[in-house]
Amino acid sequence: MESNKSSTASAAVYYKENDFDKNSMDRILNLMRLKELCLVNNQRLVSHVLENTALHQPVVYNTFFSAMSNALDILLMFFINDEISASLNNRGPLGELLVGVLELNRKNDPSNLLKYAFEDVQKNFCERVDFLIGSALLDFVVATYSNFELWIEKIYDSIVDVQGKENLRLTSFVKYFEECKINKDFVADKNALLFILKEYGSYVSGSEKIEYVLARADLRYKRNKTFDLDVIKFYQALRNTIHNGGVNKKNNSMSITVRGVEIRLPKNMPSSTDDRNSYIYLCEELVEIYQSIIDSTDGATAHCCVALNESLV
Repeated sequence: MESNKSSTASAAVYYKENDFDKNSMDRILNLMRLKELCLVNNQRLVSHVLENTALHQPVVYNTFFSAMSNALDILLMFFINDEISASLNNRGPLGELLVGVLELNRKNDPSNLLKYAFEDVQKNFCERVDFLIGSALLDFVVATYSNFELWIEKIYDSIVDVQGKENLRLTSFVKYFEECKINKDFVADKNALLFILKEYGSYVSGSEKIEYVLARADLRYKRNKTFDLDVIKFYQALRNTIHNGGVNKKNNSMSITVRGVEIRLPKNMPSSTDDRNSYIYLCEELVEIYQSIIDSTDGATAHCCVALNESLV
């Protein structure tokens, strides 16, 4: 009986034709540095918890830092894989891979030639690379800010003075209500009613929770709170552009400078910058803000900073 020949016997040989792009290498390096910061802070936090908590080993744990490290992996792998293929002659086995996929499709669904999909995928490796980088960075912003918001909310739930906050809302409401009665026909003023519902209702927005937590950080907080609040608000505005295809529809023009590089968010436009590493720098600021918060906020303890579960292994 004739034996099957190894599929590697006739495999094409690809060689490194182009030097690695410096801009791509810088982005990979900065993502690696950010990952290192996250993992070091994660180890520090978890070690502290394990030292002060009676737990059976081994344990499975999740933290803000481990989640941030995971959130940057897709972007990191995108840059690494794209740079590897870009350095090879004809992008290495890319063509061979796509042809193989088409042959597999013909066997399974001969009527669908994937003509348009095949042409569009080819464009992704030439004329649309810049667009894909921008799209990947926006996904990165969405994932990392959502993670920040999630873990800050855990701290908020742990430290919030519910009675004090409700008393403050009630006092503010009464004051505004009295001003409305004096200055206008309160009952007939729809805008006044909507304002009260928005400002003094029971719902607490993510922004309110973040500002509350940041305000509770004490003198151990060594960073500039004004700058940090600007970072958070800008990051949030960037994240919210996902609802409008990456375009800033809801805010006036904004900008922020990190590591000497400006990120611009013009009204009715997508964000732009002269150095896309700035988005990674901005994320690093967010990581350091969270670290500073848990280092300087009473009540930001293990139960709200680490999610622990005993391993099933």
